[in-house]
Amino acid sequence: MTSVRASLPWILAAAAMLAAASAADATTYFVRKTGSDSNSGTSKNAAWRTVDKAATVASAGDIVYVGAGTYSEQVSPDKDGTVGSRIRYIADVNGTYTGDSGAVIVQAPNGKNALSLDNADYTEFTGFQFVGSTGKDAVIWKKAVGGLLDSCIIRDSPKDGIDIDDATLTITNCTIYNTKNHGVIASGSTSVITITDSVIRDCGNNAIDLNTSCTVSVAGCSLYNNKDAINISGAVSATVRSTQIFTSINGIWLAGNCTFSAANCLIHTMSGDAVRLENKSGINASFWHLTAYGISGNAFYMRNGAATIKNCIVSTCSGRGLYVTGGSLIHSHNILHNIAAGAYSGTSSAVGETTADPKFVWTGIDFHLSASSPAINTGTSASPVTTADLGGSVRPQGGGWDIGCYEFGAGGTPTPKLVSWTEIEP
Repeated sequence: MTSVRASLPWILAAAAMLAAASAADATTYFVRKTGSDSNSGTSKNAAWRTVDKAATVASAGDIVYVGAGTYSEQVSPDKDGTVGSRIRYIADVNGTYTGDSGAVIVQAPNGKNALSLDNADYTEFTGFQFVGSTGKDAVIWKKAVGGLLDSCIIRDSPKDGIDIDDATLTITNCTIYNTKNHGVIASGSTSVITITDSVIRDCGNNAIDLNTSCTVSVAGCSLYNNKDAINISGAVSATVRSTQIFTSINGIWLAGNCTFSAANCLIHTMSGDAVRLENKSGINASFWHLTAYGISGNAFYMRNGAATIKNCIVSTCSGRGLYVTGGSLIHSHNILHNIAAGAYSGTSSAVGETTADPKFVWTGIDFHLSASSPAINTGTSASPVTTADLGGSVRPQGGGWDIGCYEFGAGGTPTPKLVSWTEIEP
């Protein structure tokens, strides 16, 4: 009998041949405003007219280039890619492949989504604008794994920007704005969502709404001009890293039995609370290296659950700093400065805590630490949680861990990622 070890080289060779065959079989398709769905779609001169035509044909490994223009249709991919052979839809905004340069916009027809993906694994869209229409989400991503939205704009939705329903989806370098309801919402019970380097703004409700069981990671994002930046009412496992939250009502609102961790975040200019834990005993939350400034409500309001708050700065707050009416709070090494209604309620000062001025470089504008800040080297070790600050600089530097979202000596405050008119106009 031939051993498995002896057969392994042949198995690997066969796998390599299959992968090469798959790559060789992949097809490149083209969509243009001047095309026709009766064409072959295999060249720019024989392009299809609609993106949805490509969605009914493209299979594992295929690439679809879409030329500039507004496509009034619902795009509904229904075929699977694979881990190594994804189906890729690319907005050819520079005209390199189609000859048509400019924004590529999918405008939802009345009563439909712009993009409705259901059971189409390993599919990605790059560079598109998806615009909503009457009564529907701009994008719905349902029952599919390996999804990717890269460098897309999702806007003007009369409902939610993106509804993720029992799907695995990565959203990166995207901008979601002007939605009547939420920016991103999770439905179903098995979604795994990753949101990186993206902007969610000007939503009528929450930027990110998680009301059902799911796993979520948010990093490097800007969330502003919303109701709540992050609202969790389901059995969620969530991490938030290096994210800016500002000019909204509440920053982080936990109202479900969830596991939550935030680090290196900046929350400022809020009309409500920076962080609020509602009356749910199953909440288990941790907050490390947060900076909260200009809070009209409370900085940390805790009604139940278990929470850890360490190495955080709260400055200029109209309500209370640490406000505890229930649950179990562990806190230390925080700065609570200029808190109108009192630094502590329901708890008291702990080791390493002070009410001294944190001495930002430019109060209310640049939240880096000046050389005389009492936050420098006075924090406790956060090595299990983080190795970099909000700007990406290594922490700790110097003789110890700094308190707040920035390490002393790192560069200026990053400018929040905004959307220019050139990005959103056709």
